[in-house]
Amino acid sequence: FLQLSLGGMCIGIAFGAGLLVILYNLNRRLSGEDSVVQVVATIATAYLVFFTSEIICHCSGIIAVVFTGVVVKAFGERMYNDPHLSHHFWEITEYLLNTLLFTLGGCLWGATISNFDGKDWGFLFMLFALVIVIRFFLVFAFYPVTANIGIGSSWREAVFMAYGGLRGAVGIALGLVLFSETVHFTAASEVSEETRKEFVLYTEKVFGMVGGIALLTLVINAPTCGPLLKALGIITPTETRKKLVENYREHMVHSTLVDFVRLLTEERFQDTDFTVVKQHVSFLRDITYEQLMVAVKKHEDSTPASSYKKPNLKNVIPYLWKGDVADGYANDTPRPADVRSRKDLKLDRSKSVRAIREPKVNRGTVFDFKIRYDDHESRVQEERLVFLKILHSAYHHLTHSGELYDRGNLVNYIFHSLAIAEDHAEAGEPLSDWDAMNVFVDSHRKRTENFLVRAIARVVNYDLDFYLVHFRVRQILAFIHAHEAARKIFKTEFSQAGHESLTEAEKVVLDESRMEVQLAEGALEELLEEDVAMVKSLLLCHIVLNKAADYFKKLASQGLMSGKEAGEFLEHIEDEISHILSTKEMDHSAELSNTIKQARLSQVPMDPELMQGLLSEDYGPNAL
Repeated sequence: FLQLSLGGMCIGIAFGAGLLVILYNLNRRLSGEDSVVQVVATIATAYLVFFTSEIICHCSGIIAVVFTGVVVKAFGERMYNDPHLSHHFWEITEYLLNTLLFTLGGCLWGATISNFDGKDWGFLFMLFALVIVIRFFLVFAFYPVTANIGIGSSWREAVFMAYGGLRGAVGIALGLVLFSETVHFTAASEVSEETRKEFVLYTEKVFGMVGGIALLTLVINAPTCGPLLKALGIITPTETRKKLVENYREHMVHSTLVDFVRLLTEERFQDTDFTVVKQHVSFLRDITYEQLMVAVKKHEDSTPASSYKKPNLKNVIPYLWKGDVADGYANDTPRPADVRSRKDLKLDRSKSVRAIREPKVNRGTVFDFKIRYDDHESRVQEERLVFLKILHSAYHHLTHSGELYDRGNLVNYIFHSLAIAEDHAEAGEPLSDWDAMNVFVDSHRKRTENFLVRAIARVVNYDLDFYLVHFRVRQILAFIHAHEAARKIFKTEFSQAGHESLTEAEKVVLDESRMEVQLAEGALEELLEEDVAMVKSLLLCHIVLNKAADYFKKLASQGLMSGKEAGEFLEHIEDEISHILSTKEMDHSAELSNTIKQARLSQVPMDPELMQGLLSEDYGPNAL
């Protein structure tokens, strides 16, 4: 026993010290390679120490691995160049190995308990009760020590530690090793067959008891731990925690509202339909005019004066202002007779679909590598490639922010089109990612409109025309926004230090990008204006929900919320995002008319400068 336990401990400490030396010397924090080597060193050490202790020295390999981990945790935690990389790697590894361990253990345990009789089951429950008693004895025997070291522990915490127990992963691993070694050594020794079977039977019984205790711990102890924590008064009182979590939610609403206002400063969201936002973003349904104005003020205060843009709130304030309504309609009343029927909308949408079907690409030019620029071609060619790399990064950012759904076909088509555009740029051709993207999108449209898909859509009452328009608008919006972001970065990084001058080659690349955007804008103008506004509104909802999710993830990472608390909010946000992605019809019926919006805006007691930003030409005096 001493050889197994103390020997394994000493070997584990020795390997832990060696790993500390390796981690200490891999100290280039800015080197990604050193960070990867550190992670590789940890997993290599874990397997090496087990092999050395278990096979070579005939000590406990598991105890050796445990003590290696204890040493590294105690003295080497700050030696990691990239703690997040190591943490995520071991988190995934732990999950995979635990799954493998319990799967193997469960298969063997299932075969073992099939031989259990009533007496064995009785011994199992007696052993389970005895294990709990032993844990209580050990915990309270050392309570005078644990209560006075570190931050100390109370008797309530000692009770919970004794009752909580362990998952049983170490016990199951030891049981599997014992069973394997018993089978191996009895088969290789000269013992009789009867003795060998007896040893194997005893080992099976031991493993059966270990697996049974692990199962009973999960079935009995785990579900009752929550009530026990409440009974002991260890956890924060429920009402207090509820108030704290509700306060976090209110802060999230305020923070997301500021993000919403910031998005309304962008040209692409000027015609947002706020009824769509209220329908798909539940936490913005009950915001007030006062809360909106606080968010506008905070956005203004947090934005440098040189880059500040006024948010266009002309489609938001009419739904929030609670003053005297002189137009004869309540705040939630749909607009009157100017609402077009769904039949009219679908008729006009069919015109958009016909525009989408019209060929926009000369395939011979997309894949023709003979076009060349004669002037400063080498410099232009190199900078086109750099611009496409920036554009690639911009699309990744759009995916992360929720502007692009990363599981959809559109993302695949975008990155395939960039690969084609890079091939063209390497051959000396101008930017052509718009044409390349249309090749893939057109192929997707044809597959979508085949007879079988149309038949299935009619059966499930799905509007394919809506899908095609929605897909096309999201494609165009992502393309335009990514190019705008890429041009901004390109211009900033390529301008000479101290001033904003650009070379002729750099201007050529920027001009080509603008020409690509003009093609996309022309395609957008061919689509039904109301449908475009609806898709933009859905896109804005998607972005806002992702920002709300990021807020809760940040709180969880800072320790302000538990994973379970944040998970409940994230699950609700995920449901709303799924609802946006599964929207099957564009409904404009709840939107107020321009006349009513203007009438309500005229009643708002607002800063004249801000009001000037709200009233566009469409909402001027002539609109009344």
